[in-house]
Amino acid sequence: MITFHLPSATVERLAFAYSPILEAVLSLHVLIEPKPIQQGGIPIIMGAVTPAGIKRAARVADGFNPALAGEGFERLEGLVKTFRSTAEQAGRDPSALKIYVRVNGSISTTPLAEDQRPFLWGSPDQIAHDLDQVRTLHVEQVFFAEIVTAHLDEYIESLGRLQSLVRA
Repeated sequence: MITFHLPSATVERLAFAYSPILEAVLSLHVLIEPKPIQQGGIPIIMGAVTPAGIKRAARVADGFNPALAGEGFERLEGLVKTFRSTAEQAGRDPSALKIYVRVNGSISTTPLAEDQRPFLWGSPDQIAHDLDQVRTLHVEQVFFAEIVTAHLDEYIESLGRLQSLVRA
């Protein structure tokens, strides 16, 4: 018996591209239905913050998801530049790969003290200012994974305010 050790992204792509030949050769007895409508299957977006993880994402994924938990713009900029340069070194077109930034932070109704405020945390006005920097990186999306939501209505109101500021 031959054993194949494939990156998980490759296995996921194979599962969506099922054929009897794949089943016979790779012993994949998995059928995933329905198949994605778009050509090439579903996009594989990999999250990473370590050099090895970024290298893996640049080599096999359709996109990259760096997560921030209070680090500054310089950290995000470094992760994005490393991903793009590593993708290019792997023979891939970095401009064809999407980047979705995850912020593990907090959106507040009132401004936080600037000397204590993590990047992309704070009031909608403060975060909108930070997003001006993020725009220079040409990322596809920034999404917020709220850590603490004591008052859901206030949080939703703050998200609406942030959205109106960013779209203005």
